[in-house]
Amino acid sequence: MCESAPEHHQFDFWIGVWDVTPWQLSSPTPQQQVGTNDVHPLLHHCVISENWTGAKGGEGKSYNYYDPNLKRWRQVWVADRGGVLDYTGEYRDGAMRFTGWTLDPKGNRVEQRLTFFNVAPDTVRQLFESSTDGGKSWVPGFDGRYVRRHQQ
Repeated sequence: MCESAPEHHQFDFWIGVWDVTPWQLSSPTPQQQVGTNDVHPLLHHCVISENWTGAKGGEGKSYNYYDPNLKRWRQVWVADRGGVLDYTGEYRDGAMRFTGWTLDPKGNRVEQRLTFFNVAPDTVRQLFESSTDGGKSWVPGFDGRYVRRHQQ
């Protein structure tokens, strides 16, 4: 079912093996790489699995899937240092747009926004933003340029 359902393919632009650098660097060098990401489909395209490795250490994994009950995308992220994020989202205006929330160390709610912009066939921008005032203002966190590696 997943292989033939169009909504299950809305996030296919993120599938691949990626070198990740800061977005604001227009011509990054390999020394400026912040990590790599291996993103691939599982279970006949019902799940997209993310495998992040940071250039200075740290790993994380996520499962991304279209939930036919909610008619929304879901992403569940877990980092090796214990951080977790749980998002719902949709593909619109050329981007996969997720929202969710976490608690800060003092127990205050922090709104989260995670957007994957489908920039070009081999370029994706991932922008993570947070808000501590209920979504009135947003502070950028991670802002990454994904460049697809090509098979040699």
